[in-house]
Formats: sequence, C-alpha cells, structure tokens
Amino acid sequence: MSLRDTLETLCQQHGLACILAINDEGLVMAEAGTAPAEEFAPYLPMAVETSNRMAENGGFGEPLCNALVLSGGSMLIMYRTLVAGRAVYLSLLCSRVPAGLKTLLERITNEVAGAIGA
Repeated sequence: MSLRDTLETLCQQHGLACILAINDEGLVMAEAGTAPAEEFAPYLPMAVETSNRMAENGGFGEPLCNALVLSGGSMLIMYRTLVAGRAVYLSLLCSRVPAGLKTLLERITNEVAGAIGA
C-alpha cells in the first residue's frame, strides 16, 4: 500500500479531514484528504517551532503537539517529529481530537519514515 493510501485510510478511520507531512524546508512530503492551499505548507514549521518555544518559555514544558481551534469548530493539530535525523512536521485537520492521538502521530511518523526508507 502506498503512503498516500495508508494516510487516506487513517483519515477515514480517525475522522480526519486532512493529513499533511511537511519537511523542514516547508515542502509537502505526503498528503491525504482535503489538502489546504499550497501556501500553507511553508508556515507549518514556523508555527510549530514558535508554539513549542512559547510553551517552554512560559514554563509549560515541551508540548506533545500544538493545536489551533478554527472558526466553524475545526481543529488543526500540528506536530514535530524526527525522521532519519531531520525534522518532519505533521498537520491533521479534524473536528475533534482523535482517540489515541499520540499513537496516531507515531503511526504516521513510522509510515513516512518507511516511505522514505529511513
């Protein structure tokens, strides 16, 4: 099964509108579901890194992930991980936090790593 097919299946299983994997240069590595406009990708690394820094500087510790609550009730979950020593940023668009979010983020990370041979 291709990475895109796997991500599409995960979208359906977890009620996600979109899954996006972006490299540290802001380029799309993989996507499934209804992808946002292409102008979105370059901003994801900056948004995640800024949110992480804010949490740490505020004394909240290192976050598991970051989320934006959007008008209309959608939520954009953003996550930074490492694949083969390089940062990969995941974005999930959903209407509610999926059950087993940490496991889902790890599964997507493993699928991306497998697809790039890491």
